[in-house]
Amino acid sequence: FQTMVSELFGLDVSNASTYDGSTSLAEAVLMSLRIGKNRKTVLLPANIHPEYRQVVETLLQAMGEHIVTIPSTANGTIDRAALGDYLNEDVACCVIGFPNFFGVVEETSDIVEKVHQAGGLIVSCTPEPMSLGLFSPQGEWGVDIATGEGQSLGLSPSFGGPHVGLFAAKQEFLRQMPGRICGMTTDNK
Repeated sequence: FQTMVSELFGLDVSNASTYDGSTSLAEAVLMSLRIGKNRKTVLLPANIHPEYRQVVETLLQAMGEHIVTIPSTANGTIDRAALGDYLNEDVACCVIGFPNFFGVVEETSDIVEKVHQAGGLIVSCTPEPMSLGLFSPQGEWGVDIATGEGQSLGLSPSFGGPHVGLFAAKQEFLRQMPGRICGMTTDNK
């Protein structure tokens, strides 16, 4: 399972799943805040699935972190000008829907570059992983942490949940990942 998820997202490591896709996104945001240490701003575009947004907002509400909603353009993409207004040394991460809630798969190399230049991480959110069969994996275009909903990969509906949250990241973030990581390794610390 972990190997498949790592290959699907094009990233080095994957955990043994989270509760569902929205929980995976919330865990990825928390992970980026831990990695960013003193960075407290999360850029959450308006074109992310509303239920995913609610889970992230609910989880961060009591923590004092600052969530900034980046508006969408008329064609459903992230408003680049608005994004630029918030890129500073306080940004922990920027979430990118892939595809987003409107079904749009947008070119994001400019966003990835600008967020990385500001010192933030890129978190992708994929509510429908079957779409990844059509596109290059997120790891190839610079994503640091990738999340998704795995129910459509073969789980029964289970009367609305739980499903299975997909979660993968770069190797350098392994020790910050939530959940269990199964496999054999050599510890160098």
